[in-house]
Amino acid sequence: MKKILLSLTLLLMASWSMAATTAADFLLDEQSLQTEMSALNQLEQDFSAPTFTTSSNSSELFAQHGLQQSAFGLDDMEWGPFAWGFCCWPVGFFVVAINSNKSKNEKLSFWIGTGVSVVLSAISSLSAGS
Repeated sequence: MKKILLSLTLLLMASWSMAATTAADFLLDEQSLQTEMSALNQLEQDFSAPTFTTSSNSSELFAQHGLQQSAFGLDDMEWGPFAWGFCCWPVGFFVVAINSNKSKNEKLSFWIGTGVSVVLSAISSLSAGS
């Protein structure tokens, strides 16, 4: 019984000392807070400013200047077929690659996904063997 009473007393004293707070714990230095927040506000403004063109705007820009957009880029990537190639290429072969209803970009995205999967698998297996 003495051990239980001693344990409860020590626990009560420890919790009492941890609960003791002062008013200084809640004081804010508004100047340093404003300095830190100004950097975050500037970062937010930089990211929210529209400084880039979207894929539809870039296609319009090419057409206005009489240029053809011939290279396949991230704007042309179809992410669904890419995922079929990356995650499950045997099924994706039947769903995307030999499907006549799929566009050229979808088929190319499938093959890019398959290639990325093969390269990452090779790197993984080579690093595991070392």
